[in-house]
Order: sequence, then C-alpha cells, then structure tokens
Amino acid sequence: MNSIRLRHLREIYTYVEQITPIEACGLIAFSARASAHVFDIENILNSRNAFEMNPHQQVAAMLAMERQKWDLGVIFHSHPFGPMEPSKVDIQNWRYPECGMLILGPSSAGWSAALFTVTDGHVYSLPLVLRGD
Repeated sequence: MNSIRLRHLREIYTYVEQITPIEACGLIAFSARASAHVFDIENILNSRNAFEMNPHQQVAAMLAMERQKWDLGVIFHSHPFGPMEPSKVDIQNWRYPECGMLILGPSSAGWSAALFTVTDGHVYSLPLVLRGD
C-alpha cells in the first residue's frame, strides 16, 4: 500500500454518507502502489457502533482482487459518531497486520479519514497519502 486515489476516497465518503448512522465497511484493493478499486461491503450487524462484513460479499471481493492480481491494502470502516481512531473492539478483532485500517468519522467539513495499522494489539498511525488521479 502506498497511496489512495482521491476519487476512491470520495467514493468511500459517498458510501459512508448514504448508510449513516450505520457503520460502513469495505475493502480497498491496490495495484502498483496505489488504490485500484473500492469494494463497499454490507455491514450485517446493521449497527451504529460495530461492523461485521457480509461474508459472501467479502469473499467475492477477495476473489475479484485475485482475478485482477490486486492486493488487499486497506480495510475501511466508519465511526459515525467518532472518535476517528480504532476502538478496543477494532483492535481486538484485527486480523490483517499487513493492511491499513482506514477509519472515517464526521468532521466540520463533512467526513475525514485517518489511517492506522495494528500489530500485536498496538495501534500505529500512518500517513494518509492521497493521489490526484
């Protein structure tokens, strides 16, 4: 993972806005060190403060990534009521230390995003590098 295309971040913001107050979730595929595709995945918990990806949609997205030779680079979800950092549950349930965790939350400008990684229960903030194309 290296950079997220601005159009992909806008696509995620639109999805988040459409399903708020439910937590949004999904996957970002990467190719050549930049985001290649966003997969919006249904939150089967239909919850304001937790998410679980629809397993059928998640597997379909991962198979599509495999067919396209894309890599899973980022898993995203929203915190519709903040804070824009991983919760204790997010940290406990994290199973992808090689991926970034993008969390979206409300801000004065609409929505904002912050990128993290979780390794052995420790949270590290990462720079969110955006690419204009």
